[in-house]
Amino acid sequence: MSLARQNQHPDPDRQRLEAALRRSGLRVRELARITNTGLVVTIDGELRTMRGAEIDRPPNNSDEP
Repeated sequence: MSLARQNQHPDPDRQRLEAALRRSGLRVRELARITNTGLVVTIDGELRTMRGAEIDRPPNNSDEP
């Protein structure tokens, strides 16, 4: 969802949703590294458990820079 489209939504909670989800994702990765916990994610329809340095690497299909 683009930022321009997001800010046009009439519900103020929905306007801030994407940013909140990104922050929570960063926090989950941080906690997983600290506690040495694997993250289960779906990449290209396949369930994978990511650990260690792999958690910091964005997937190939990510739109992150």
